[in-house]
Amino acid sequence: TSAWGGGPPVFDPTTQKYHLFVSELEGHCGMATWSRGSQAVHAISDSRYGPFTRVKTIIPAWTHNVYYSYSVADKLHLIYHIGDGKEPPSCNPVFPNCTTGRTPGCSGAKCWTPDNTKWEPENCPHAIRSPGIHYSTSLNGTWTYAGPIQLVKPRSGPGSMSGSSNPSPLVLPNGTVLLMGRTRDSIDGVIQHNIWLFRAESWNSSYVVQPGKGVNGSVNVGNGHEQTEDPVFWKGRRGYHVLLHSNNNLTHGWSLDTLDWNWAPETVAQNMYAPGMVPITDHERPRVLIDDNGDVDVVFFASSRMADAHDDASRLLAFTTKPKTK
Repeated sequence: TSAWGGGPPVFDPTTQKYHLFVSELEGHCGMATWSRGSQAVHAISDSRYGPFTRVKTIIPAWTHNVYYSYSVADKLHLIYHIGDGKEPPSCNPVFPNCTTGRTPGCSGAKCWTPDNTKWEPENCPHAIRSPGIHYSTSLNGTWTYAGPIQLVKPRSGPGSMSGSSNPSPLVLPNGTVLLMGRTRDSIDGVIQHNIWLFRAESWNSSYVVQPGKGVNGSVNVGNGHEQTEDPVFWKGRRGYHVLLHSNNNLTHGWSLDTLDWNWAPETVAQNMYAPGMVPITDHERPRVLIDDNGDVDVVFFASSRMADAHDDASRLLAFTTKPKTK
């Protein structure tokens, strides 16, 4: 099975298990099928580092960029994502003959499009591909679709070009949600300032763009040369932070008020190694697990570009910032 990001894991004190919600490629296919074959699955582990055991599919295709959060004020578990989970095999056939997380005919990290002559076309009416939210009163489900995220932004001026793809929520104790999202990384080869901040009074209310100090009201991270996408947004003991996927590595931004940001172009992850594996040369869809002190404990990210890759298999990897405990 191939996965493309997920988490962060959450601990259930009742069962003493860690729960992880992941974007998985259905049909045992690889990343070449992500644009039609991504779904959300539930996995559990005795340790926050894994390994995690798959439990079940919780949101079927098409669902991508899964991000778990919890609303203390509402006592609800939330999964932010893109898609609506309403593109079943009856109108969106699974790519045939995939095995072990690999798509037939795909060789190398650049295989993002499979042989469409072998893939029956999609014909799902009214499918929604925009960012949305599922919610549940239990980590074990059932998960209910609340609908697409409703954005409020001006028709022109700062914030008018904003978007919420790859949504990264920060749900505050009073129920207010700060959300980072992205628009296109580049247009006609020109790198964009594409990270945006939104605020909602609650998880299921409208998300209003908060014009920042970047170009066109964007969050002032990035410099117009480094690609920035996949924000993971959190509050630590030293203010607010964001990790971004930047040109295959990760970059870091920080702020005291979420409106004025500092950004370091130096990469914080480059050619990392996992035990028994070759160098990892791609670090996408990052997620972080924060400890009780407000510091990063574990960084999770998706990777398909292993140095010796000859297929489209992808992995969800975990790296700890300090010695392992349970």
